[in-house]
This record gives sequence, C-alpha cells and structure tokens, in this order.
Amino acid sequence: MLDLRILHLAIMGLGAIFYLVTSCVGFFDKGDKKINLHVGLGTITGILFIIGIFHLIMAQAVYPFFTHFYFAFSFFVILLISLILGIIYKNSKIKNKILIRRLHKSITLIGLVVLIVTIILGVRVV
Repeated sequence: MLDLRILHLAIMGLGAIFYLVTSCVGFFDKGDKKINLHVGLGTITGILFIIGIFHLIMAQAVYPFFTHFYFAFSFFVILLISLILGIIYKNSKIKNKILIRRLHKSITLIGLVVLIVTIILGVRVV
C-alpha cells in the first residue's frame, strides 16, 4: 500500500503541473484559438485537485493546524473563482469581454503564486 503522503504528493503534483500548463496555454493564446485546449486541460486540473482533496478527506488526513492547509484552501477558492470567471468568459454573449478575461488571468496569476507557496509549505511538512 502506498504511503498517504506519496499518493497525495503524486496527485497534487500532477494537478500543479496541469495547472501550470493550462495557465501557459491561456496566457499565450492570442484571441481564442486554443480555448478548447485550455478548457480541456483546466477540466483535468480541477478533477485532479478534487481527487487529491477527497483522498485526504476519505483517509481522514486533513490537518488544519498546518499553514500548508490554509494556503491550499486559499488556492482551491482561487481555483474556483478562476473557473467561474472562465465559464462566464466563454459563455458570455457580450461583445467586449476583455475585462472578464483580464480578471480571469489576474486571478490565475495570483493562484500560481499561492500554489507555489503551498507546494513549498507542503514539502516542509513532509
């Protein structure tokens, strides 16, 4: 049986890699040429993070006294906000959606910073 920490590290690490790739595709996409790729990668990212979170909950391994937990929770909230903004951007019927896109990109950039801090704090816990 795999050690809980190794499994958590593998699932969340893969999710972090997908988040980075998804962010890069979104940041460097001029217009909406690769929006379907961005949405697909974002969906995989969200699924990986949700699996990682449910894994910890089911294993009763949630430790809210670690700083890593608070940053991880903050990142998940940022991820949800970014996801909602992305859905609004993609499905919006208004012509000028630049504000929504800028906000989506800004929130995602903040998420990347919080994710890096979360990873550093998580490595310190292990």
